[in-house]
Amino acid sequence: MQLLERYVIPSMNVLDLGSGSGILTVAAAKLGAQVVALDNDRIAVASTQTTVELNGVASQVTVLEGSLGQGCELGHWMGGEVAETVSRLAARNQFDLIAANIFARVHMALAADFRQALRCSEQGGWLIAAGFTADYEPEITAAFAQEGFAVVECERLDEWVAIVFRLTTQ
Repeated sequence: MQLLERYVIPSMNVLDLGSGSGILTVAAAKLGAQVVALDNDRIAVASTQTTVELNGVASQVTVLEGSLGQGCELGHWMGGEVAETVSRLAARNQFDLIAANIFARVHMALAADFRQALRCSEQGGWLIAAGFTADYEPEITAAFAQEGFAVVECERLDEWVAIVFRLTTQ
């Protein structure tokens, strides 16, 4: 959440991938962004929708069940049940910032999809990758570098890591 406070500016288009409870969705909306909250878990989608409504930001948020790009082919990221076909969000140059608090293997699988979904502009091209431990940091950093992302900063809490990347090329 601290990283969202540093990087979200009003009028940004933000994707919260793996929205879960919706806390990051609400934070981005309260900071003035228009947000798409996306999760492949029906319970998480319902939770995000409730959190959005309770926090009065429904006019700034679209909550969807599905995944970004290749994420549709990964099944439920935590081993739960998903619909037989997961809706695919095929975004191109649509978002200024993506916040993804998801497993390391999913980050690596979606590196190209993140690049494709982000707008490389003066205010855009930001990716906040979190939800993984320090032992995955080199692999994630390498996967994103291969797709044109550069590390901007990193936050740590015990073994957990959150990295801010910036898209350097489209």
